[in-house]
Amino acid sequence: MSAALARQVLHRMPQEVFDVYIEPLVRVYGWHFQTEDASAAFTAWRGILGGQSLKCIANLSWKRQELTALHTAFHPDSKFRVGILIGQNMKGQAIRTNIADTKARFLKARRFIARTAKMPTPPVLMRTFSGYLILDGHHRIAAMLSLSPSAGFTFRAWVGSK
Repeated sequence: MSAALARQVLHRMPQEVFDVYIEPLVRVYGWHFQTEDASAAFTAWRGILGGQSLKCIANLSWKRQELTALHTAFHPDSKFRVGILIGQNMKGQAIRTNIADTKARFLKARRFIARTAKMPTPPVLMRTFSGYLILDGHHRIAAMLSLSPSAGFTFRAWVGSK
């Protein structure tokens, strides 16, 4: 029932974005929001939504886009998280994380990208004035950037814009 309610609240979101970004997390954290006006503050969803309000995410216009893989294209918060993942998984830096299988996820994505020059699943991003905010796909983006792709490397992503 909670996935159905989430789908109702996020009815403008493409089904593919909902399926890869929201639905798996509803199974873990539940969905307690009746409307897009509900507050996600003080819940796990605040972080999942990239610090954005539920109303903001619910009202994004979505488009699948081809983007160039450049570290500079990302929002500062996303650059920081990607840097942590690369440091932890490539340089052996001891960093606490709440994701149990973080190294396996990172390495699986890295092997796939190295073999195919494609993302296993398009990441979900939000366009901001400060760059693309990663909503879903931190491990995939970190894996891609850890391979030091040439300036011509592109990837497909779902991009939400205000």
